[in-house]
Amino acid sequence: MLNAEHSRDVIMKGNQFVVACDAASMIDSTKSIGLGIINEAGRLHLLDIQKSKGGTGELIAEQMLDIIEQTKLGRILKSKIQFIMSDQESSQQKANMILAEKLIS
Repeated sequence: MLNAEHSRDVIMKGNQFVVACDAASMIDSTKSIGLGIINEAGRLHLLDIQKSKGGTGELIAEQMLDIIEQTKLGRILKSKIQFIMSDQESSQQKANMILAEKLIS
């Protein structure tokens, strides 16, 4: 609950954000995905870390959008996203393209 309130504060006070996304293997061999936003001051605010729902570009993009929507301020946050930052893995790059298309439509 504290992170949700802090997320709301960060989103409402910020003018533009960079979305930062990364996946990682956990100690139990499962994968997780972390999504955060970086504000104008360069501060990262982690929105959520979740168990990965899959490794395709489509599934990664869907999960990224779900995390944005779970803030309950998805419409506002989407309008403030200027860039997407991630690693260069092909499925992540595809997810970034899908996310970018959904943000501008």
